[in-house]
Formats: sequence, C-alpha cells, structure tokens
Amino acid sequence: MKQVSTAIHSLDLRSPLHHTVNLRKVFVKWSVVLLLIGFVVISSSFQKENHISSSQKLLKTSVPFKGKYTYNIATNTGTGTASHIGRFTIVELNNVSTPNPGGGLIITGDAFITAANGDIIKATHSGIVTFLPNNMADVTSEFTISPEESTGRFAGANGSFEIEGPVNLTTGIGSFTFYGTISY
Repeated sequence: MKQVSTAIHSLDLRSPLHHTVNLRKVFVKWSVVLLLIGFVVISSSFQKENHISSSQKLLKTSVPFKGKYTYNIATNTGTGTASHIGRFTIVELNNVSTPNPGGGLIITGDAFITAANGDIIKATHSGIVTFLPNNMADVTSEFTISPEESTGRFAGANGSFEIEGPVNLTTGIGSFTFYGTISY
C-alpha cells in the first residue's frame, strides 16, 4: 500500500496539474507580499499634521536671535532686520522713564516686534539710558519675550535679548543691535 501511495505521489508531483497548482500558490503568495509592501509604502507617505501646544513649544531648543534696527524716540517705532524674522517693525508701548540715581534714565515698557508676514513677538523691556556729550545717549536694555502674547509661528515663544546702541538726541534717532536667544 505504501508503494502505491508513493507511486501516486511521485506521479502527482510530475503531473502538469501539480505544476500549475504550485505556480498559482507562488503567484498568490507573491501578490499578497507585493500588495503589503505597496500598502506600507503608501501609508508611510502620509504625513500627520503637527499640532504643538504652547507648553510643547517651550521645550524647543533655543536658537540665536540677533539683528539691528533704527528707532525714532519721538514715535516709539522702528524698523530693522533680524534672524528668524527677516524685516520687521517694532513699536514700544507703555514706556515709563524714571530718573536713575546714578544719572540718566531707567526705561521700562512693552515692545511688539512684527515680522513682514504679521507674526508678532511681544516682549517686556527694562533698560538704562546714559547721557553722553554732544547731545548723544547710550541705551542698553534687556527684553524678555512673552510666550502668551506672541502670535503666529511665535505663539508660545520664549527667550530674551539685549539691545544696545547710541541715540542722537538732536534727531531722536537711535541705531541698535541686539543679541540673545529665542525658542519657538
């Protein structure tokens, strides 16, 4: 009986029908594998939207923030260029000047730095004005970025920067450079 079964099995393996059945199995197997690979490739190409909360933005790495601008002390406005924002305008509101016991002034207030696309970095500042000869003054001030009041791509941003530069008290125009860090 065993010999008959072996003979039938050997005939079956050599028969054209057996060969066709094996080719179909191989074709189906490879078709399924190729479909799975295609599915993986297509599904991995879909990108999820990146929703980052303000608290997550605070965890981003700080990057250098530097630039320069001219400023009109009569209108409390200026224009300049800076890293990460390009051309910008700056408006200072609520400036308060108090006499410095060592001479000069202490100035505090709020600043709104608006990028060309309308995104805003809001900061508070506190600094010292030192009067110099020839109707000039030197200004240094520390700005702290307010994460809850900045907008656009700077919503949730934090950091600080220091400005310094001369002001011509005859023309009312100051020329400032600044440097610091920002996380956004």
